[in-house]
Amino acid sequence: PRKPVLPGTLLLNVQIQLGLRLIYRKATLGATGNGPRKVSIRNLKIRSFISPGATVELGAKLMRVSGKQRFIALSATQEGRSVAAASMEVEL
Repeated sequence: PRKPVLPGTLLLNVQIQLGLRLIYRKATLGATGNGPRKVSIRNLKIRSFISPGATVELGAKLMRVSGKQRFIALSATQEGRSVAAASMEVEL
């Protein structure tokens, strides 16, 4: 209760931004200049507390493309351990 931790909402926000950057970098949206119509997060798991100032490695991997849908796996690791994971669906 008295130990400071990184809020999960801040971690999730950075993961969403990373996922969107991945899509822009794949030139899916960059050519048209349009942003996503809808972003959904599913299966969010935060497995452990993260102390402020800790180093966290974030990952975003494009898993599947289906029409206008993009499915991305988001991850966060600390010292080789998974601390958070989620699935992200982006509709263009």
